[in-house]
Amino acid sequence: MEKEGGGKKKKKAKKKKKKKKDDDEGEKKPPPMPLDEKSHLMNHLLKQYKGYDEPEVEVVQDPFTLDIDIVQAIRIIQKNDRGRQGRQRISIILKNYQQTIMQAELVRKLREGKLQEQSKDMKEIESCVLLQKRMRGILARKSVELLRNEEMEFLGMSRKKKTPEEALNDPIKKMEQTLLERKKIQVGNMKAYDRDKEMIKAEIDDN
Repeated sequence: MEKEGGGKKKKKAKKKKKKKKDDDEGEKKPPPMPLDEKSHLMNHLLKQYKGYDEPEVEVVQDPFTLDIDIVQAIRIIQKNDRGRQGRQRISIILKNYQQTIMQAELVRKLREGKLQEQSKDMKEIESCVLLQKRMRGILARKSVELLRNEEMEFLGMSRKKKTPEEALNDPIKKMEQTLLERKKIQVGNMKAYDRDKEMIKAEIDDN
């Protein structure tokens, strides 16, 4: 636009809008609710709105049982294990192939002068960074797995953990304990047998 005097109107400089910082910026997310608190909250809500704190019993088939005979079960186990072994072999082969290609590429670049050989300090620094990455990944996967197991248990998609009383009366542990006790008795009887046999041999040699 032009003014009456013939001069051009200067455009006003636009003011830069300041970005508003969120109030929640920098704040950490609250930790997930523990399993006991979730169960207590569900019981409280059921009692408040339904009048009882026990969930409705749904009659469904147990997902941990299969109506198959022993031969079919063995075939399923064999099929799954063969697939697992095949996938494991392929992953090992691919990993070795990738390492070979990377090593050959590194040697070629060093020979052509495109890449300088790393110093001892740089190798140590990279090793430390790699170890930190691996450890952080392991810890993160463990925490996620723990949260996943708690959520699956809360939703009823996995079996609940045994109580101390149930763990104490576990039949499998009792069986293992019985086998250990029997093994100790067998070892003691075998030692007594060998000792008595040596004594009888000594008496026969004396006579």
